[in-house]
Amino acid sequence: MRRLVAVVGLVALAAGSFGAPAGAAKRKAKPRVIEFPYTAPAYGTAGFGLCFQGESCLFYGPPAAKERSFSVEIEDELGREVYASVIQDTNGDGSYLRNDDLTVDFCGKTEKPVEIEPNKDVSVWVWQGPGVTSPCAGTASSGTVTGTFSAT
Repeated sequence: MRRLVAVVGLVALAAGSFGAPAGAAKRKAKPRVIEFPYTAPAYGTAGFGLCFQGESCLFYGPPAAKERSFSVEIEDELGREVYASVIQDTNGDGSYLRNDDLTVDFCGKTEKPVEIEPNKDVSVWVWQGPGVTSPCAGTASSGTVTGTFSAT
């Protein structure tokens, strides 16, 4: 009986040492999706102006530890692609100025994820006009902005 217990113990120990496959230990991070409504466009045009938090500019906060990119899709109630900007406060002054912070303009949705810096707040500004660097067909009214943080 002792011999049987010893053999079973050795077999269990040997089987446990092989463990799971190498790739099984690493779990792919799930993208974090956040939806915000907007009720009016930001005041200004061509990416210059001002906005009101929760109305025309939406603050997503800083990315989580492993999040390195941010993508956006906007659904405006008028059904057209609208001009918007992803602005990350890269210098940490809280001002979200396009001349000293990361700013990416787009129509309707970002073509590819925007590379962002860790621990810096991210915002999306929905503009009223068609834009200069990204001319868009639509004029913003109200709708939903979906922002997605991801590790890639």
